[in-house]
Amino acid sequence: TRFRLPEVRLEVKLRAAPGGTVADAFGREGLSMDQFEALAMEIAADLVPEQPAGSAEPVVVIDPEAQAPYNDVVRVHDACTKAGFRRVALR
Repeated sequence: TRFRLPEVRLEVKLRAAPGGTVADAFGREGLSMDQFEALAMEIAADLVPEQPAGSAEPVVVIDPEAQAPYNDVVRVHDACTKAGFRRVALR
């Protein structure tokens, strides 16, 4: 059997806030949707191409609170796939 590195899981928490939905992701809190999209592109550019052979691709797990608008959940999912993350899941 070949050795596999553990899966990298990136959690994205979405929550409703007075000024609109915000994301807590990639070690940052209170990101606007625009800020999240830009940061997802940055993180994916650094992380996705550098996965060593034999390791699993990183998975982004979107965890919206009940009050987060569905269109923002879809926007975050789309931003992740456009950034290059191929494994995006909802919790």
